[in-house]
Amino acid sequence: MQSSTATQGDAPGSAQQSDTTPAPAASDWAQPSAPPFGPAQIIESETRTTGTAPEPAIEWRGSPDTTGTDAANTTGTDAASADEQLGPRVDLAGPGTPKWKVITYVSQKTTIDDNIYISHSDKQSDVYFTLAPGFAAGWGDFRSAMIQNATGFSDQYEETRQQVNEPENADYAFLDYTATATHFLSHDSADSVDQDGGFNVEWAFPKVVVQLDTRVQTLSGPEIDLGMRTRRTIFNFDATANYPVSDKTSFSFAAGGVVRDYATELSSDEWHAQLFMDYQMFPKTKIGAGLVAGVRELESNPDQYYQQLQLRATYDVSDRLSIHANGGLEVDEASGGSTQLNPVFGVGATDIIDPQDTFSLDASESTSSSAVTSGESVNTTNVDMDLKHRIYSSLSFSVSVGYEHSDYYNQGLSTLERTDNYLYLRPSIAYSFAQWSDVELAYEYHRDLSSQLPFDFAENIASLQFNFVF
Repeated sequence: MQSSTATQGDAPGSAQQSDTTPAPAASDWAQPSAPPFGPAQIIESETRTTGTAPEPAIEWRGSPDTTGTDAANTTGTDAASADEQLGPRVDLAGPGTPKWKVITYVSQKTTIDDNIYISHSDKQSDVYFTLAPGFAAGWGDFRSAMIQNATGFSDQYEETRQQVNEPENADYAFLDYTATATHFLSHDSADSVDQDGGFNVEWAFPKVVVQLDTRVQTLSGPEIDLGMRTRRTIFNFDATANYPVSDKTSFSFAAGGVVRDYATELSSDEWHAQLFMDYQMFPKTKIGAGLVAGVRELESNPDQYYQQLQLRATYDVSDRLSIHANGGLEVDEASGGSTQLNPVFGVGATDIIDPQDTFSLDASESTSSSAVTSGESVNTTNVDMDLKHRIYSSLSFSVSVGYEHSDYYNQGLSTLERTDNYLYLRPSIAYSFAQWSDVELAYEYHRDLSSQLPFDFAENIASLQFNFVF
């Protein structure tokens, strides 16, 4: 689950989703070790760590641990067994391969939803169809970064729910665009055409590694904060730079923002900047400290300013298990209003148990503004768990479970008292027909237990989706 900012209105989140499918052409990269290309619903851009580009190698489909020397040395009976279990191998592009490329993709989804308006008292069910074609064009090895923007489990609220494996670090720059057309059988007034376009750059200079992620989206699905379907336009901007001072010490700077423009509800802008210093204390342990400052510009309400003091750490237990944590305090100040002190934290772990099983657990607490009532801020704590099991090379099963607690509090004109406890469950099974296509069958359960009945709802969703990448 993303941060509360995303839950309350599609702000850029910290990580979330994971699945890729390669193009068959020899000039493109082999299938990454992430899961198959997933739902092409619109989601938000993510910030990624940076480093050096990997050397071309041989990759065995379905297993991040059977690459390079081990895979190449597999012979005789063992090789036959590996082929049967993991599928065919694909050679990565070699030296001299053109760096400019265009990737196209399309997704078709059929959904049965028993509460399309996430209503408490007047449930409306329907069947709807979604067609989402798109493309990405640019320079460099951007396939995994592109699919990170348009893959995995993105639920009805356009939130990313599944962790995304970090793409292989490399220099790249690309544009991508997806158009999503949705048609309802019985409620054609809810029909929509949503759009998602972005520009992404990651580049390593001799002393500085920089990233730029921008994204513009038009969304028309339901939103938990508002308790209904709504039309909005979201613009995200994130820029980061990492400067290593020595082998152990580095500075990182980030600046970004999100603009939320609602058709009928309260629009808002949020801008922030942060500066961190990190130190490699041990070979597997890095610690850091930093400052964050930002402002939320709210429609029909005074601006809100916030400052954070945070500590963070990462610990690579092994090549397969990584743990990260950050935490601190946030001071929220409203112009002419109240001052609120809120904790902020994030902690998570990703464990590649074996070539067939991946597990991740994440928890966080953060603050955002509400679009439903003037002057409301939201403090949100969430916990998410994801498990993926590859039954064999082409068939995989995954389950995502999450819980989110949101407290609304007044920082201006509002008198609304509201507490939400939201949970979701999503099991799914996916089958890859080839390196460029797959199908996914999924079930989703959403339940929001709200102290304000108009926002309380339950929802059951079943979907069948086909994905193609060329």
